[in-house]
Amino acid sequence: VAMAGCYQGMQVKGNSEEVGLRTTIAVVQAIFAVIVLDAFFAVFFTEIGWG
Repeated sequence: VAMAGCYQGMQVKGNSEEVGLRTTIAVVQAIFAVIVLDAFFAVFFTEIGWG
């Protein structure tokens, strides 16, 4: 989550409108990463018998 925010923050060039755009992109990337990692760990722990 922090990596998405930091990366998108460093990509801002220009005006304040770009900040809003990059913030939206960072939030979408962070939510996607959380969902993917949650799915990965759910499958992993189910396979090893912890679920």
